[in-house]
Amino acid sequence: MLRKPNISTATTVALTALAATLLPAAAPAATPAAMLEKSMSYAIGNEIKAFRVPIRNSAGTIKYYDVTVDLTVNNDGTLNPLADVTAALSPSVTTGVIAPGTYKATGTETCSVTNMTLTNGRIQSFFTCNGGYGAYEISTATGGITAGHPYLAGLQANGIDKLPDASTYTWGTTTNGPFRVGSCGYYGTGVVGAKTNGKQLILSLFGSNASFQCSATFTKN
Repeated sequence: MLRKPNISTATTVALTALAATLLPAAAPAATPAAMLEKSMSYAIGNEIKAFRVPIRNSAGTIKYYDVTVDLTVNNDGTLNPLADVTAALSPSVTTGVIAPGTYKATGTETCSVTNMTLTNGRIQSFFTCNGGYGAYEISTATGGITAGHPYLAGLQANGIDKLPDASTYTWGTTTNGPFRVGSCGYYGTGVVGAKTNGKQLILSLFGSNASFQCSATFTKN
């Protein structure tokens, strides 16, 4: 007669532990979260806008949304806790949004920026600048140097789309008057590339054949 092998309790525990190490562990669920600190956001009046907000779901997948929060002020001056929040998947053309407001260079030069959303989703910024060298205007638009950019022809004609770091700028042009901040100046219509972290703004001038001319740094008031 065959006898049932005698397997000790310690052996059973050891085999169970070994099996557990060989089986793939279930991935822990991610905590759903909105990472506003990684977005470009600004507020005007009762409205808060945030562009390309990374949103993580419980599976760890991240998608990007443009979010608008509208606050309602009650008659007694208190805020309604039920704010109106709208969100839509971010189009790729909302990268590089420049926050509206007033920016000041190291000297007397200041630029006031206003924004508008184009029908194709791009955010166009309008700069009205003034200082010791006179007034001038600049306009830029978010997104790549592709169809739908309002200054596509001029940017391509100057070879801006061929720059290896072109995607790191928000591109546009001077539209009225020569750009001049300190020793950085361009007389006539020139290509302008903007970079911003929400507080500081760097405007760079480019000439023909995408040649870099100079840049100037502004700080948001």
